[in-house]
Amino acid sequence: MRGLPVCLFVGTLALFGGKAYAEDAPVPPPPPPELAPQAPVAVPPAPPAPPPAPTVEERRRVIDQAPATVTPAPTYRPYQPAPQYYYAPAPAPAPLTQINSCEPCGPQPCFQKRDACGCRLDSCGNRYGCWDITLEGALASISSPDGILGETLFVPGNQLDWDSVDYDGAFGGRLSISYHFECESRVELRGTYYGNPDASTRDAGFFAARPGDDGLGDISRAVNASFNSEAELFSVEFNWWTELRCSGHWRWDAGVGVRYISFDEDAHVDFVTTGPGAFPVDNGFVHAEVQNDFIGAQAMLTAHADISDCMEFYGSLKAMFGTVDRQIDVTDVDIFAGGSHSASVDDDEFVFGLDFEMGMKWQLSRCLGIGVSYNLLFLDNVQRAEDSFDFSQSNSGAVQARQATDQLVTHTLFFGVTFNF
Repeated sequence: MRGLPVCLFVGTLALFGGKAYAEDAPVPPPPPPELAPQAPVAVPPAPPAPPPAPTVEERRRVIDQAPATVTPAPTYRPYQPAPQYYYAPAPAPAPLTQINSCEPCGPQPCFQKRDACGCRLDSCGNRYGCWDITLEGALASISSPDGILGETLFVPGNQLDWDSVDYDGAFGGRLSISYHFECESRVELRGTYYGNPDASTRDAGFFAARPGDDGLGDISRAVNASFNSEAELFSVEFNWWTELRCSGHWRWDAGVGVRYISFDEDAHVDFVTTGPGAFPVDNGFVHAEVQNDFIGAQAMLTAHADISDCMEFYGSLKAMFGTVDRQIDVTDVDIFAGGSHSASVDDDEFVFGLDFEMGMKWQLSRCLGIGVSYNLLFLDNVQRAEDSFDFSQSNSGAVQARQATDQLVTHTLFFGVTFNF
């Protein structure tokens, strides 16, 4: 028992002595990284082993022990057709008010055959060419001279006048060239020659002059007079046309253009004295040359009535407005004084005119057509040659020139052919 305390004492000293030594000892350096202890890595557990496959006997036993399955009886429903849907019709529009219930309302389809572009077609369905050239002959009647010769004065006998000088019909012609740059539009160049008519007659009588010895006028000697008059008329125009509307058998065109008209006229009277008097002083004559030049614009409208694919009637109206320049030259020999005398006058004025035409066209083939038409040309404020003699200034010793405007009216019948290509 004495040895037990001694052993406890010795053990305690050894414990405390080792602890003190450990605290006084130097701290060793850390080991290098490659020698440092590594953290433990968790290794996933191995997957469990699959269960063993059942044997054939085990499979047969499972099938035999399974409860019996009962298939339910099929249920049948009565046949039901698919639903059908109907659209209620829209209410009919209210009828439009019509003047005549037998006529359709609104524009009718164009009777003239045309393609999808609106270009005209012939009876075989072929498109017409862009060019139209029309050659026409003309028979024109230009208004004749009229009125008395000299001044208006009571003459106890036959007073000479121009009423018996009547122009006959004159032959002329017309050339028209049209180019359709669009299906419904074209330009046209047209030249018309109305002819060069003349007329003459003879008469015996008197003519008067002013102012005379007493200022009231004088009467000429008895004379035999030979009247002669000649005229010439032609026109050139350039027009642009376009179609306004085509409804059924009717087509309407409108256009504008420029126009030049030239009208020249000469008047001549030869005198042979047969009795006493103050004038003419001897056998002599009076002569007048008149030139009228009109240039202006014109507005145009044409209506076409298509009778068939090949035949149409048409009517056109052109309203002209512009200026006319009038030049007058008068010459006399041995009327109020012996010898030759001359006078002239020039003037211009704003005037108005009309050109009306109606006719028929018949298309014989795609390239050839014929036509006939009537034309009326009216031009106001032109100078006529027979009105150019001024016998009111006899004391000057000469027949003077004067402006005394009148009207020009021409009736013309055209007939010709049209070539299309």
